Amino acid sequence: MNHKRAWRRGVALGAVVLAASLSWTGLNAPATAAAGGTAIAGGRVTDNGLGIANVDVAVFAHPTSAALDRAGAAGLPLLPIAVAKTHADGTYKVPGNLAALPAEYRGDEGQVDLLIIADDGQRSVQWGHTVFPAVAARAGIMRVARANEQAQSGRFSDGSLEPATDFDLATGRAAEAGNPPEEWVGVQPSLSAGSSRAVARARVDTHSALIDWARSASASRVAGTGSTTAATSSTSTSTGVTQCGTEVPTGQYQYGVTEMFAKTYSISSIPVTVTEGTNGSTTHTLGIALVSSGGGLSAAGTQTISTAHSGNQPGAVDANVGNRVNYQQTAILCYPSLTYWKPYSIADLLTVYTYAGHVDYATCYPHGKGSAWTTLTATNATFAYGVALTGISLSAQSGYGTSVLLTYNFNVAGQMCGSTVNGPTDSPLVSARL
Repeated sequence: MNHKRAWRRGVALGAVVLAASLSWTGLNAPATAAAGGTAIAGGRVTDNGLGIANVDVAVFAHPTSAALDRAGAAGLPLLPIAVAKTHADGTYKVPGNLAALPAEYRGDEGQVDLLIIADDGQRSVQWGHTVFPAVAARAGIMRVARANEQAQSGRFSDGSLEPATDFDLATGRAAEAGNPPEEWVGVQPSLSAGSSRAVARARVDTHSALIDWARSASASRVAGTGSTTAATSSTSTSTGVTQCGTEVPTGQYQYGVTEMFAKTYSISSIPVTVTEGTNGSTTHTLGIALVSSGGGLSAAGTQTISTAHSGNQPGAVDANVGNRVNYQQTAILCYPSLTYWKPYSIADLLTVYTYAGHVDYATCYPHGKGSAWTTLTATNATFAYGVALTGISLSAQSGYGTSVLLTYNFNVAGQMCGSTVNGPTDSPLVSARL
């Protein structure tokens, strides 16, 4: 196995030699960013399902979209948090303190958008997702549909609810505990678990360079130097000198992209009212796309965004219900294989309705005329093809819980049915019928 970490390659921005340091001018010193705390990432790394020991797992924080907007063309650097090694069974756990990260990397509720890389020197896979502080872990905020499954996953002995992310280096698959791709709405049963999601890979040399950077930064913090030594150099741009490893907007956007997040299977005598933002805001967990050097796209994780708006639409019968969202492209300077399409903002709520056909689920219970049933305690489904981005369809989830309600209004006596044997109050999809 080749563990060589030295990397030299020419890029459009100039030749890059991984040997200099990254300045954090203008940011709060991140010296304590990985100084203990609860786990911010964990899971298992495997080779065709068998755990692998001593694999590097590096965790970085992306700057927030708002911070990137303020920074403009200068951008902001990725923040290396920590590097961990997998244990004999392939499990890993990366400690960190979200509250200690600079403000430019924390959202309104303290959430942080992470980049996680698993790399054995020859193969590597990356995945991204948003983590929230434990105090914010509640329905409508947690990305994974069933928080109780997260708590039972055994990944985090300290009781934290951050989702576990598993990597298989042989297949390139990344899966999150409690929300496996084969359970997503829209995935055909014939698809295997390994083929139900696009492979989220970048160049191994790119990942190796970033892992060296994160390891150096962690060593500097442990040594108490307070510096964040990065394995990267500066490069000249039209706006001046910008450090490699800096995330910058490319200026490309996709506006008004369709986000499908709910299906309202019912009949005309039991109309459905869809409400978003029941607590004054709504959260959306949307897919991220990685742009390959040839221009192709693959799934590279998810990111959770929110909007302080609400919407209400009555009479939705057998409908696919959706919103409009905006996407922004960003790039990591000097790493041409790290260019992303990421969710940027919510354009509008409840603006997309298409006919879904009718489905009757089997686990049903009766409800009387004049009654109403809501999804207040129901779990949400992840839509495998929920975001119709140009070139790729990405996943989408808008949690029912405290931010989204489907209310079934029984103008006649009927039945409420769930897609699992647990019944409608504990199923990702529901339907109503006579």
